[in-house]
Amino acid sequence: MTHEERMAAIEAAVVAAPETRSMPWRGSSQFMPVVDLPLELVLLNHRSHRIRAQLESDSRADVVIRDPWSAEAQAIIADILRDLSENFDDLKRNLREDGQLDAGILSRFGLLVNANRRAVALRDNGATHVRVIVLPEDATDSEIDSLELQLQMQLDFREDYTFTNRLLFVEDLIINQNRTVETVARALNLAASSDPRALSRGKSKVDQHTRVLAMIREIQNRSGGRVPLTSFDTQEIALEELDDRLREEQDPVAKGELYEIRLLGVLSNVPYRDLRHLSGDTLDDYVLPLLADDDVLRDIVEHLGNSRDEIDEADELEGLELLDDEPEAVITPRIEKVAALNTLIATSHGSTELLVPAADGAVRSVGRDAIIDAIYESLRAAADEARSSDRDEDQLQAPVNRLAEAERKLELARASIADVGERPEFDDHAFAAALDRVFKRLQDLADTAGHDLGG
Repeated sequence: MTHEERMAAIEAAVVAAPETRSMPWRGSSQFMPVVDLPLELVLLNHRSHRIRAQLESDSRADVVIRDPWSAEAQAIIADILRDLSENFDDLKRNLREDGQLDAGILSRFGLLVNANRRAVALRDNGATHVRVIVLPEDATDSEIDSLELQLQMQLDFREDYTFTNRLLFVEDLIINQNRTVETVARALNLAASSDPRALSRGKSKVDQHTRVLAMIREIQNRSGGRVPLTSFDTQEIALEELDDRLREEQDPVAKGELYEIRLLGVLSNVPYRDLRHLSGDTLDDYVLPLLADDDVLRDIVEHLGNSRDEIDEADELEGLELLDDEPEAVITPRIEKVAALNTLIATSHGSTELLVPAADGAVRSVGRDAIIDAIYESLRAAADEARSSDRDEDQLQAPVNRLAEAERKLELARASIADVGERPEFDDHAFAAALDRVFKRLQDLADTAGHDLGG
C-alpha cells in the first residue's frame, strides 16, 4: 500500500466516522473522529519513547532508520514491542476476552501515537481492525510528541517506561523540544506540585537524568559503541548513586578512582548494595588484592599494562565532563589497572572470547564470561570485607577480628578438603598453589606485626 492510498483510506473513514471524542489539543479541547480502521492501515511508531532505547540497541536499527515504513522495519518494531515486557501474552488474552476498550491515537498519515503494543497484539490475535482517534491533518511531529507526553507519561513514566527510555525522553524534551528543566519536571510528575521544595527536587532529578545519560554515553564511547543502551536498564540505582557520590567528591583523584571502581562493578553486574561500599579507599586493601588472588584474573591483572606509554601525572578521565563547575575526574597510575580492565571488558562486549596479556608479552584467549564471573565474585568479596571493616567500631580490635574470621574460613576449607581431597577429579595442583599463597600472606602478616610465625 502506498502512502497516498493509506491516507485516502484514512480520510474516507474520518468522513464517515460514527462518533467523535474530546481530546486535549493546542492548549484547549477539540472533538476528533473515532473510527475502526483495518489494521493494515496503521503504522507502528518507530519514534515512540517506549522503544527508543531498545531500537537503538537492536542490531537491525539501521533498517528501521533507513525506511521505518517498510514491511521489514515494521516487523522489527513489532518484535521489539513483543519483547518489551513480560505481560504481552496477558495483553493478548485481555484483548481476546474483553476486546479493545480504549482507542489509540493516529495521525492522518497512519502513524500510531500510542497503542502500538495493542496493535501488534490485535494482529497476533488475528483481529482485523483497531479503534483509533484520528488527529487533525496538520499535526506536527512536535505536537505528536507533546501529546504522547500528556496522555501517557504523567501517569506511568516511572513504572511503564524503562530506565534508559526515561533518560532518552528527558533528553528529547530538553534538547529537541526546548523545554525547560522545570517544565520537564512538572510534565513528568517528577515534581508533584508547584511547592518550591518539591519543584527543586524534581528539577534535581531531571538534571540527574541528563548527567546519568551522559555517563552512559561515555561508557558506550569507551566500548567503541559495543555496549548497548539497554544493558544499563538494571543499573538505575547504581548509576544514580555513583552520580551522587561524584558530585560530593571534590578531589579529582578520588573522583577518578571512585568512577573506575564503580564502573567495573556496573560492567560485571555487581549489585548496587555491594557497589556502594567500594571507592578509592578500598582499592589497595580489598579490590586489587582480591582481583590479584583470583585464579582467572591473577595473570590478567598482573600483566595489564598502562593504556598510555607513561603516566607521570594525573590524566583527565576522557569523556567524563558530567559535573559542571566541579573538578574533573582523573586517572592516576594507582587506578590504571582497574581502568585497563574496564576498557578490556567494555570493548569485548558481545564477544565470547577475549585476548588478554600473557607473562611472555604475548596474548592469549580467555572466555569472557569466566572473566566477568571472576570480577563479580572478587568485587562482592571486596565489598563484604569493606562492609565488615566499616562495622568494626574498635579499630584496635580489627586485626584480631580479621584473623578470627580467617581461622573460621580455613576450618571450612579443611572440612571441604576432607570431603573431596581423595577424588580423582580434584585439582590438587590448584589447591597447593592456593595453600602457598596463604602461607605467604601469613608470613607477610607476621613480618608486619613483628612476630615470629613459628612462635
